[in-house]
Amino acid sequence: MSAKRLLYLTHRWAGIALCLFFAMWFFTGVVMMYLPFPELRPEERFAGAESLDGTRVQLSTAAAYAKSGLSEPPQRVRMTTVLGRPAYHFLSRGEGWITVFADDGERLDAVTAAQAADAAARFRPGHHPEYIERTDMDQWTVSTSLRPFRPLHRVALGDAAGTELYVSDRTGEVVRDTSRLERVWNWLGANLHWLYPLELVRHRAVWHEVVVWLSIIGTLFALTGIATGLMRWRFPGRYRNGGSSPYRGWKRWHHVMGLGACAFLLTWIFSGLMSMNPWKLFPPKAPPSEEVARYRGGVLEPGAHARQLGGLLRGHPAPVKEVEWVRFAGRPYFVFYTAPGDSLLYPADQPEPGIQRFEQADLLANARNLRPDARIARTDWLVQHDNYWYSRENLGRVRVLPVLRVRFDDANATWYHIDPHTGQVLDRMTRSNRIQRWVYNGLHSFDFGFLLRNRPVWDVVVIALSLAGFVLSVSGAVIGWRRLSRRKAPRDAAQLGNSAAARL
Repeated sequence: MSAKRLLYLTHRWAGIALCLFFAMWFFTGVVMMYLPFPELRPEERFAGAESLDGTRVQLSTAAAYAKSGLSEPPQRVRMTTVLGRPAYHFLSRGEGWITVFADDGERLDAVTAAQAADAAARFRPGHHPEYIERTDMDQWTVSTSLRPFRPLHRVALGDAAGTELYVSDRTGEVVRDTSRLERVWNWLGANLHWLYPLELVRHRAVWHEVVVWLSIIGTLFALTGIATGLMRWRFPGRYRNGGSSPYRGWKRWHHVMGLGACAFLLTWIFSGLMSMNPWKLFPPKAPPSEEVARYRGGVLEPGAHARQLGGLLRGHPAPVKEVEWVRFAGRPYFVFYTAPGDSLLYPADQPEPGIQRFEQADLLANARNLRPDARIARTDWLVQHDNYWYSRENLGRVRVLPVLRVRFDDANATWYHIDPHTGQVLDRMTRSNRIQRWVYNGLHSFDFGFLLRNRPVWDVVVIALSLAGFVLSVSGAVIGWRRLSRRKAPRDAAQLGNSAAARL
């Protein structure tokens, strides 16, 4: 068999198997543009959270930490109102969140069904929640970000939208919500697009390999389509039918659209592969713990936050929904949040006034600790989003402004983004991460700044290209079905003939 014949056969039979997958991916991708996977957005979380009552904060951070039973410094410390009571939340590396009530030092070891229903009623007043189940994971809570909060309690709110809330067994907080509309459309969106059925994705390593290898096969299949399409297209001259393509009907549509959309199809499938970071080609964007500790000036020490928190809360001019413990340049701070993006910093070791954010000069001076072996090559004070720091509100990803970008001249040309409102490092981007931004986000979601800034231009472009890919995939599926039907018909005729002969 010649190489040319082998190429044609490979594309034909691979297409019969894969075109329905491609059609599904294009359709579900458009659904996801407007109905992303369920999550509890920051504005929803703060809207449902109860304000902290400073008069009920009786325990210091150090005393609450002693009640937690942890032996190592926590990775994070927060305070929220849980079941009407202020509560400390300590995040440990291996155990997830540990909650200690700030009024009497009681540790929250588990949430009962009645408490979960109460938490839901407090989160969305005016309803009569009904407890459903306690679960480690279900179809809507597969996100790894929920791991420190598990197990979860699922509670039906009983409203017209069919809302269900998930309450953490570890913190007593509502950590996810879904509506009936979200659940229905996500079966036609994210769950199909990501191959996300629960029984597969709970085995995350297996799920990862399935998606990676399907993407690899799809990329190779797209390459065979481009090659066969070019070989069958007559650039000079014409076929007997008067056209540059020898085909008619569905085959002609497939041939012409395949060549017209081949670049988009190939890069879209390849970028889907890059979204999975196969073989760990790209490093994580979270900075290593040693860099974070060096930047902070040490680990979080509960004993260093010696300032009386209850008095600070009582004196704050607006109701506080959450407090976060941070460390910057060796000093401890409380971050008071009244709403998403609305915060105030208080030094936690000395009675000093609160500040809106750290000064740019202080952030820059401390940033040198991130990479003491390298030189700062450039800094940018971003007050607008750009191609590397941008929001995608339809996917629930909102990035704060302003933000300080610090670029180092190390071998990886590393960038860091620092939040001046908390002084914390938000992410790290090496040269490889910036390449990933284009080969994944750019090629797959068309996250180009000039498009995102001019919606609905972005919507029109993405939907038009997705429609072209969908029609191309459907045409391939129709061609494949007809091919299989023709092969089946002669076999059926032969079997009927043999049966008739046997009867005679």
